[in-house]
Amino acid sequence: MKKKYGLFKVLIGLLLILIVLSYFLEGRDGSVSYIALGDVFINFIQSFYYFYETALFILVVGGFYGLLNRIPAYKKLIKMIVDKVSNKSNLFVIIVTIIFALLASLTGLNTILLLFIPFVVSIILLLGYDKLVALSATIGGCLVGFMGGIFVTFRDAASQYSIAYTTFDGLAGLDSNWSLVLPKILMLLVGGGLLVFYIISYMKKVENKEVNYELTSNDNLYVESRDRNGRRIKVVDTDAKVWPMVLCFAALLVILILGFLPWTDLFGIKVFTDFHSWLIAFTFRQGRFVILLLFVLLFIYLLVKMIKKLKADGFNLGICSRIIILVALLWIISIFGVYSLEIATKSVFGKWVFKLPLWTSSIYNTILSGNFVNFGNFANLGNFLVAIIIVILCSLVLKFIYKIDFEEAMDGFIYGIKKMIPAAIIAILACSIFVCSYYNGFFDGIITNASKSFGDNVVVHSLISLFGSVVNVDLYYTSAGIFSGIVNSLSSKANLKVYAMMFQSIYGLVQLVGPTSLMLIVGLSYLEVPYKTWVKYIWRLAVALFIVVFIILMIVSLL
Repeated sequence: MKKKYGLFKVLIGLLLILIVLSYFLEGRDGSVSYIALGDVFINFIQSFYYFYETALFILVVGGFYGLLNRIPAYKKLIKMIVDKVSNKSNLFVIIVTIIFALLASLTGLNTILLLFIPFVVSIILLLGYDKLVALSATIGGCLVGFMGGIFVTFRDAASQYSIAYTTFDGLAGLDSNWSLVLPKILMLLVGGGLLVFYIISYMKKVENKEVNYELTSNDNLYVESRDRNGRRIKVVDTDAKVWPMVLCFAALLVILILGFLPWTDLFGIKVFTDFHSWLIAFTFRQGRFVILLLFVLLFIYLLVKMIKKLKADGFNLGICSRIIILVALLWIISIFGVYSLEIATKSVFGKWVFKLPLWTSSIYNTILSGNFVNFGNFANLGNFLVAIIIVILCSLVLKFIYKIDFEEAMDGFIYGIKKMIPAAIIAILACSIFVCSYYNGFFDGIITNASKSFGDNVVVHSLISLFGSVVNVDLYYTSAGIFSGIVNSLSSKANLKVYAMMFQSIYGLVQLVGPTSLMLIVGLSYLEVPYKTWVKYIWRLAVALFIVVFIILMIVSLL
């Protein structure tokens, strides 16, 4: 119990600190505005409304892996990877760290990458490493990559009536989003190198028994299968095909990155816009032909199976159900055929389908939805809503591919959700801390008074950014509430590059250590690693990265 709720106590302590500070610090309007205890409870409840997608995404990730642990192919895939890299396990951990750092730097989609971390964590644990190595190689890699993020984008708070994206460079008022590319690459290389060196050093200490956190247990969702009562389930099937599972993970990675990465001209890369246009054209034109082809292949496959069944068993109830499925498929093929290949004049059945009321609007709007957004704009429907839908659809596809009983699939999904409930609640608690500070508005007062007392002092503003990143949790609200306020308070615009680099690096560093970091909350809560243990493990690296940040800021100030 102590392990699971250590982070909960830390957040409660942080909330109490904010309550006390609210009695001494000026609010948004220049007067002292208190955070009442009753308001804290109200804000916590409201946080479920404001950030329900965050909690739901965490639960769905848990449910997804709960289902995967009922599929023998998932365990077989993990075992295959472990067997292949066991002789070079240290190299595997290093490569994983580099890959996550690069993905975070080139996409800025840390929370989306959280979906793939449990899979990699299970491999690292089965290789014999402890949970601290697994967390620092995956979550640590993502956050260090964010510190040196080249293509980090987020919602622009200035766009009130439309959804637009910006960068720290753009929010600071720099002329180009490429102004800091060299310092960011330097931050990525140095920070990533420090992280790899730190992990290797720790693994050697564990091997020499110089440290012992007793965190090698892999008794968790990612490795074992359990029913909703917590009893172990033996799942063994050496004949299970793993290629659909590999294809599933690859498709999830590609679709989510392409979907959430904003395809804009923010960085002046024409291929972004061209590729975006090509994806739309493929999805809504050639994509129909691909769907038609898949249905035709499925029709042929089921027809062959039915013929074989007729020869073996004769006509029975099972054959009747197959005939119904085939007729339904034939109807769908006709619909797509009429709409995509214009065979209405060649098919009597197609002509009949063409006359149905279905054709009063687009087939996608009628059958699927007219609200789905294009690639690059998935965040327009919410931070995680499209990701949640895609993960659920992927779960259903895997359930049918591997012929998992519906009740068993739901049992695994529910068990996975139950394992993620503590993480979801703690995440909402972290969000409620932001809601309390936002309504109080004392950060506005802190920034204003700091500017009056210290002027354009980068060190002071760095400390404000650090504290603000802990309290404001989300990147959008942190950039809109803290970074924008600091930039607007500057009397001179000479050091805008320094401030843009400073804030991005500080925010990423805080996410590596701070108790309100969403990625850290999920990782620590679910693997049941005490927050105190993580801080004792990571603080030296955090200090080293903090020093590196200020060295790079000094270099930027000289450019």
